[in-house]
Amino acid sequence: ITAIPEYCFPEFGTGSGFDGCDDGDAVGNVVITSPAGINVMQHLNTGCTTEPNAYIEYAPVAGVTTATLYQGTTYSMQVTSVSPTYTEFFAAYLDVDDDGDFNDPLEFLGGNASAATSATFDIGIPTSNVTYGPHRLRVIAAFGTGPLDANDACIITSYGEAHDYVVNIQPPVVLNDIPAFATSVAYSTNLNYPTCYPITGNTSLASNSPES
Repeated sequence: ITAIPEYCFPEFGTGSGFDGCDDGDAVGNVVITSPAGINVMQHLNTGCTTEPNAYIEYAPVAGVTTATLYQGTTYSMQVTSVSPTYTEFFAAYLDVDDDGDFNDPLEFLGGNASAATSATFDIGIPTSNVTYGPHRLRVIAAFGTGPLDANDACIITSYGEAHDYVVNIQPPVVLNDIPAFATSVAYSTNLNYPTCYPITGNTSLASNSPES
């Protein structure tokens, strides 16, 4: 028997006769950037969803609505509002152990302390209580709520929008297996991570590396 997690969902505009993001209180862009400055996920110009309660779950599209994230690595996330006028409180959550909620320690990845039309904050992939493989990532924009925290993954309020994505968590990158001059793991051939792209150049000076 395979257990399928049952998530609670945010609700915006409930009972008010409008979708919670109709006036521009919506997630416009979600960009996740690696420590090497590589954008591993770019979901741009999404607009206000027509789904009920301004909540939408996106199917994985590589580099757009999904990414591979490595345990123990801290990424940067930038979330931008659809409207250049309305300021939002943004937050991100990741169900690292696939138990159907975002209540476990470190599953609240972060958010902005002051309302803004765009916010950038660090998101760390926890080093414990993590299973490898696909996981649900939730990104929320909410207007007029105050800063979002670990208890707001299923927020119910008037204005805002929520996106759910699926990201793939993989084991930590072994730094000694990467040549010092390789600026990004994505461009280093590594026998432990065969999906990486090869680099060009002389790796003869690299120590403790599959490339040498």
